[in-house]
Amino acid sequence: MGKFKVNKILLAGNPNAGKSAIFNPLTEPNVIVSNYPGTTAEWIKGSVRIEGKIYELTNTPGTGYVPYESGTLFLM
Repeated sequence: MGKFKVNKILLAGNPNAGKSAIFNPLTEPNVIVSNYPGTTAEWIKGSVRIEGKIYELTNTPGTGYVPYESGTLFLM
C-alpha cells in the first residue's frame, strides 16, 4: 500500500470560544455546545471535505497550550 498524506485542521483556542460550534456543522460526530467553559473534555476527530480535499478536523478542549504537530493548521 502506498503512503498518503492526511490533511489536518486542529481547532484550538480559549475555553468557550466557539470551537465546537464550528466543528458540529462540518463533521458527522456532534459534540455538546454550551454557554460555559469546560464542556469539551477530550479531543474529538471528524472529517470534512473542503474544495475537494478531505481533512481530518480535530476539536479540542479550551487550552492555553497545544503541542505542535507537523502539517497541522491552527485556527484561533
